Amino acid sequence: MKLLWNSFFSSKTSMLVLVVFIFIIGSATFIEEAYDTATTQLLIYKAVWFEFLMLLLVILYITMMFRKNLWHWEKIPQLIFHFSFVFLFIGGSITRYFGFEANMHILEGEAVSELYTVEPYIQIRANEGTIDYSSDAPVHFSQIENNDFYLEFPVNDTESIEIKYKNYIFNAKDRFELYGTEAEKADYQARNPDLDGPDALMVTVIYKGRSHEVTLFYDDTKYVQKFKTFDLEGLHLEMTYGPKPITLSFALQLEKFTLTKYPGTEIPSASESSVLLIDDRNNLKEEHLIAKNKVLDYDGYRFFQTSYDDDEKGTILSVNYDYYGTRVTYFGYIMMTL
Repeated sequence: MKLLWNSFFSSKTSMLVLVVFIFIIGSATFIEEAYDTATTQLLIYKAVWFEFLMLLLVILYITMMFRKNLWHWEKIPQLIFHFSFVFLFIGGSITRYFGFEANMHILEGEAVSELYTVEPYIQIRANEGTIDYSSDAPVHFSQIENNDFYLEFPVNDTESIEIKYKNYIFNAKDRFELYGTEAEKADYQARNPDLDGPDALMVTVIYKGRSHEVTLFYDDTKYVQKFKTFDLEGLHLEMTYGPKPITLSFALQLEKFTLTKYPGTEIPSASESSVLLIDDRNNLKEEHLIAKNKVLDYDGYRFFQTSYDDDEKGTILSVNYDYYGTRVTYFGYIMMTL
């Protein structure tokens, strides 16, 4: 038993697991090229077995610190190297479970405190917004795995709305032609002239024993998805599949958006947003400039200049919320370079 224990918690095992980990990360790149990001996320990065693999690496490296007795001064470089891997994995785990990315759209003169997640959620509203629910976690669909899911949202103490997965069609051109509204088609073609159609999620909604088939179109180039409305047994429902709104405790007001172009051309060279940070909690009003190399950091959020409206009267900021995960990961990289 002791021999087996020593063989498992050894340098060779640690190196073997690390090589397997690197191979899997490399394979994920090819899977993403062959299919898509969502398939890769479900198959590898968000899979339970991948979490256990990362946990195993952390345990192995911590164990090796004690087995090799790396606490002596002459072994400090090895200790730092082992600790760097531990911090990298811990930082990645914090990012995975607590961090998220989002977008914020602001028009000139407008103050906005709402952003929309990059990852899609299933959201449902009922009775003119008095009932408002969202799936607890982002919902992705794979091209090669089973995508079945089941959600249940309470309407009152005795009744609930059930949502069952039926199908997910990638590039659902035919279904979009049949069930998409003229406004949806015109909007999609204007923004995606080279694509056939958005994806289509088909679900069965059950309420009071009655079911209703619903098709929700998902355009990943659009960060605000329109709710689809229908009535079911006297209940007015609204559903969507797409980015989820998140309300911040502060707001950004766009004072001015500036787009600079190369001389004599219409080709953009730089863009920047002059914003006013408003936080009533702290009686705070501060002016900031968000540009390519100027990031706004506030309350754990990082705001980056990403895009803008065609009429140049509005800005689109990408938002990253990963205060602790980023810092732990950066600390791991710093330790690795020592």
